[in-house]
Amino acid sequence: MQIPSQWFANRLFRYTALGLGLVVFGLGLILLTADELVRVVASDVTALMLSAAATVVLWRAAEHSGTMQPELRAPWRWLAISQAAWWMGVLMWTYLELGLGEQPHSSLADLFYLASYLFSLVGMLSFPVERSLWRENRKVILDVGIVVLAAALSIWVAWLGPLLSGYATDWPTLALSLAYPVSDLAIIWAWVYALFRRLVGQPRGPLFILAASWLCLVITDVWYGHQTVLGSYTSGALLDLGWVISHSLLILAGLLQSSAQPLTANTVLPTTAKSHERFTRTVRFIMPYLGLAITFILLIVEYRSASILQKPLMAMGFGILLALVAARQVLTRLENERLSEALTFELAERRRTQAELQALNLELERRIEERTYELRQSEDQLKHKTLHDALTGLPNRVLLIDRLGQALERTRRQPDYGFAVLFLDFDGFKIINDSLGHAEGDALLMHVARRLQNTVRSVDTVARLGGDEFVILLENVSGQADVLRTVERLQVELAQPFDLNGHRVFATASIGLVLSQQYPYRSADEVLRDADTAMYQAKFNGKARYMLFDDSMRAQVVARLNMENELREAIERQEFLLHYQPILDLRNQRLAGFEALLRWHHPQRGYVLPMEFIPVAEETGLVMPIGRWVLWQAVRQMAAWHQQSEAYRNLTISVNLSAQQFKQPQLADEVAKALAETGLPAGALKLEITESTFMEEAEAAVYTLNRLRSLGVQVQIDDFGTGYSSLSYLHRFPIDTLKVDRSFVARMGREGENSEIVRTIVTLAHDLGMTVIAEGVETNEQLEHVKQMACELGQGYLISKPLAAEHATQFLLETLT
Repeated sequence: MQIPSQWFANRLFRYTALGLGLVVFGLGLILLTADELVRVVASDVTALMLSAAATVVLWRAAEHSGTMQPELRAPWRWLAISQAAWWMGVLMWTYLELGLGEQPHSSLADLFYLASYLFSLVGMLSFPVERSLWRENRKVILDVGIVVLAAALSIWVAWLGPLLSGYATDWPTLALSLAYPVSDLAIIWAWVYALFRRLVGQPRGPLFILAASWLCLVITDVWYGHQTVLGSYTSGALLDLGWVISHSLLILAGLLQSSAQPLTANTVLPTTAKSHERFTRTVRFIMPYLGLAITFILLIVEYRSASILQKPLMAMGFGILLALVAARQVLTRLENERLSEALTFELAERRRTQAELQALNLELERRIEERTYELRQSEDQLKHKTLHDALTGLPNRVLLIDRLGQALERTRRQPDYGFAVLFLDFDGFKIINDSLGHAEGDALLMHVARRLQNTVRSVDTVARLGGDEFVILLENVSGQADVLRTVERLQVELAQPFDLNGHRVFATASIGLVLSQQYPYRSADEVLRDADTAMYQAKFNGKARYMLFDDSMRAQVVARLNMENELREAIERQEFLLHYQPILDLRNQRLAGFEALLRWHHPQRGYVLPMEFIPVAEETGLVMPIGRWVLWQAVRQMAAWHQQSEAYRNLTISVNLSAQQFKQPQLADEVAKALAETGLPAGALKLEITESTFMEEAEAAVYTLNRLRSLGVQVQIDDFGTGYSSLSYLHRFPIDTLKVDRSFVARMGREGENSEIVRTIVTLAHDLGMTVIAEGVETNEQLEHVKQMACELGQGYLISKPLAAEHATQFLLETLT
């Protein structure tokens, strides 16, 4: 057994080692000297030192055990107290024997010795044990009974029987002498009980040393009792060595306990602990049979010399012992049968479980195969959904990019191979979608997809990018003429009407073309970019046509991008301003008001015309903040003029609204807020909206117009006659004024030729209760013609050009003052 190195640094260990050295010295004196007095003194002093050392070591072991598990502190303290009582007994023995020269037998020292047995018994029974079932306790009780009965018979044969025969008349001495073997039997019972039960948290190693100490003590006591009966015991004899060894083992047990580690449910037992467990099981198994064998041998040896009174008792005790051993065998057999039945049942359950497991494995394999098949189908469907449009089933952008990349790679490997890309965007699809509903719009897209697929070859790819945008990849084309023939076929097919649940719908497309031979494209994105640019150019040039991409289009795209960036900077730097063009009341030749016209003063290019930047602003959405600024600035300026003079109170201001502004749900709230904060009367504000803006979403337009009219604001249709000219719908809209487009006024000659359209518009407006403004009046003849047609208001360069705010103020002073 290896002693831990930390022991050598412990003061207690050093004192214990010194004590053991003195013990060895005392033993030497006992065994080697012939002087009886020297042997007695050596024996008594050694016993005092050992019991004192045992008391200290066991108390320290108790304190250490309390840190491991509080329940272990009490047992080891009782053991330490028992050694303190033994030390008192030795001290009393030494005083009587050496101090007074009296015989210590049957003296006060025996009371301390017997108290030591009692305290040891209490300590041993104080160890915490695990709870167990009655079935487990039966065998423990039998084993303990067998060992204790075997020990009792042995002590009877060697000690109690002769003792009772020799001290039958001295009852106090007899009672005291009987107390020792009874105490030994109690110690044996407690030790065997602890050995056969599972102690909670207590390491087995120190217990084995304690058991060895008590076994040595019992053997020594039996030997001592036997010599006492024979009258042959003398102090300082070899028998005292038994008590020396017993106390030395107690010291060793305390030292082991002081270095033990706590045991928990999760503690991994070291090799020594595992060997202790195996040794414990072996001792449990052997002890009942070993006790029976030793008792049998003692009975054979002592039976003949036993008295007549002892023989029946010896026979009866041995019979009871045999009965207990037989009961143990029967119990063991019953347990083995129960275990065998349990094992048989467990094996049957395992076979059944294994059969069920095999069936489950087969079922699992079948389900895995089915699931694998379903996953493959789902994977194929997911792949198809990932690469195809959900509505039309056509390839989507991802698949198109992949095929375009393959086509580009093929052009690098095969110089004679060519392809073309057609980018299609349908004109007016939003109107169809909004007027007929999204379901009909989706149906139209599916009809278009089928018609496109039927027009091109099977090797070509028709893809939908989203919305009403389609792309066609024409593979292995021979040249531009070949591509244009395909485009013309597409236009012919698309020119045919589509039948959507009884509605005949026409859908034209603006098409952008890109040929692979034009430029050394490096990626599919570059090809789509140029095709998209060509498509927008076709739509800008009038829609329902195709355009082949060239470098000038790219330059236009760059210019449009630069324009967008400059517009954003212009909004931040407040580079916009308003000019005001006077509007004349033709009935009395008086100024009726102004139209606010937007101008952009660019820091490098000077004034930029609206026709240059408004399309870009509408396309990018910048028209919204610009339009809001125009509305507020125009209302604020007219409110300022109203406050300058009473003569200006009848003037109105006309403000143009873009289609995006008109579609905003908050338009009426914004107008009301501008009027409220500036103080301008609502009747002084006129909002001009193009005819096409109404027709895109007619129902929503009626709602917005009614809200504006409820504020008192007047509404005018700008550029009337150039848009849809849906005269059948005109009466549905709450409109105050029609504004004749300048193109119609400009056509009227000196003699009034080409004036029929203007006269028709004026007559229509009057019939609907509307007033009319003639726009673009630049000659006196044009002015006279519109007056003759009873046109109420006129506007144009003949009256005045658009004026800056300060010049417009001067114009007011000259006109109305």
